[in-house]
Amino acid sequence: MNEAITQTLAGRIALITLLPFSISELKSANLLHESLEQTVFNGFHQRIYVQNFEPTSWYRNYTKTYLERDVRQLQQVQDLALFQKFMQLCVGRIGKIILNFAEQPTWQAKP
Repeated sequence: MNEAITQTLAGRIALITLLPFSISELKSANLLHESLEQTVFNGFHQRIYVQNFEPTSWYRNYTKTYLERDVRQLQQVQDLALFQKFMQLCVGRIGKIILNFAEQPTWQAKP
């Protein structure tokens, strides 16, 4: 989005990166759930906790506003259905084992 700014704001702004809450921050604020599954399900974004958003609703809105609109516009994605399928495939890879020595890599040449 910074690329779309047409005016220079040199000397008039500061960029602050807000990271999601850490587990220790949630714990110290008494927001950490007893269940690890519930903690992971809720996620760590501030707005979910500060404004008491339902996590599924918040993530759906986040996907629509940021990923589908902004990233799609910046990358000039033409096919929204294909882009959504790509996002689903990426999400499916997040929880997988990164390196499994028991699997035969598909890229490895056979003897």
